[in-house]
Amino acid sequence: MKIPQDTKTPVPSNSPPSSHIEAPPAYAEASGSLYPQSQDTAIHINEVVIPYPHHPPHAPVLYTQGSNDDVPLQVGKGRNLGRPYLCWIYDSFGWRAAGYFIILNPLIGMFLDLWCFASFITAFGLFAFPPLGLPIFLLFVYSWRASAHARVWLYHVSLGNPYHPDDPRYREYAFGTRYLPSITRVHDDPLDDDGDRHWFPRFMNHIWRISTDVWTLKVVACGIANFFWSVLALMCATLFFSFGVSFMICLLPLVPFLCRVLALVQGKLIRALIGGVKYDAKL
Repeated sequence: MKIPQDTKTPVPSNSPPSSHIEAPPAYAEASGSLYPQSQDTAIHINEVVIPYPHHPPHAPVLYTQGSNDDVPLQVGKGRNLGRPYLCWIYDSFGWRAAGYFIILNPLIGMFLDLWCFASFITAFGLFAFPPLGLPIFLLFVYSWRASAHARVWLYHVSLGNPYHPDDPRYREYAFGTRYLPSITRVHDDPLDDDGDRHWFPRFMNHIWRISTDVWTLKVVACGIANFFWSVLALMCATLFFSFGVSFMICLLPLVPFLCRVLALVQGKLIRALIGGVKYDAKL
């Protein structure tokens, strides 16, 4: 039997299944890259369509279907989607929080908290020495308010924001010292007003207003509460980290997980008492 020449034998397809990431052939042949440029291009993983952004990403972010985990699983990073416990090893924010609670917070943060607690107890005894006690008391109040700026700066520089800007929770941790009240002035403080009045009544009025300001009292309360929380975080982080690197390697993923939770709670404490969040400030 003679086979016609225009008939071709079908060739079995070797294309990968739909669960693999495919790049458009035209783009792959033209640029040689595995990442597409088109906004309409998407990857299909477990029947969940995830579109790419406008520009080719360096590491495509992949979220499993029905997962509420804050830690994204990136393609090509050697992660096992079936072991979420081990994925905490790759949590960069958790490891930064571990270094923050073990090294930076005891050296700087707890010192600021102890200063607020100790000076607040002894500050009121300075009123027994009016010539020198009043200026020293005012400097104590300034130091309390300055410690709040240092606390927010330390948290922001050491940890940053744990969430992506597209995440609604990003707004809760957008800290910045420029969103805090002034160190030496209270809102509508008449220190420079009423020029006809003598300097001493204006000085006493300034001491009264800045020492009884609500934000000043919140700073002192935050320093006392944050000191006990820092002691607890230091004990937990040091304990699990020492066990994880010594003989109980299975506890090592708990270090970034636990430190992440402790850092998030501390951030909520700072936001509730001190403030300093961009979206909460009245600009």
